[in-house]
Amino acid sequence: GKYDEAKPYYQRALVIVEQTYGPNHPLVANALNNLAGSLADQGKFDEAKELYGRALRIREKNLGSKHPDVATTLHNLASLYLAQGKGEEAKRRYERAIEIWKKVYGPNHPHVATGLLSLARLLSFQGKFKKALPLVQRALDIYKAKLPPQH
Repeated sequence: GKYDEAKPYYQRALVIVEQTYGPNHPLVANALNNLAGSLADQGKFDEAKELYGRALRIREKNLGSKHPDVATTLHNLASLYLAQGKGEEAKRRYERAIEIWKKVYGPNHPHVATGLLSLARLLSFQGKFKKALPLVQRALDIYKAKLPPQH
């Protein structure tokens, strides 16, 4: 989409949340994450990275380093690094996100499957198909077990 039209709304939401709750509130991290995602989708990686980094710092400080929202920001940041061709930076963040989700939700949660698929995609881009395949299979097994058949 209409990213240029959406950006002012994301920015306005960020300003409102910061004014209402202060600059380091978890809701500010949500707004930062949303704006960063929009910027990343437009290829504005440097701006997005800065906002994801701020969101991550806020979430880690307020929620702890093992909170699922921290994992979500790590996953988003990893996807940004993947889009930039920074595979090792992406891999570390995907792996950390997966570990957090496993600890919080258990090893058979759809969030874990999503992380596994993202990591498998990274490994495939690196030509590591033998390492990627078991991750894809594990993710599919989780989805089949946890999601309705029509999903």
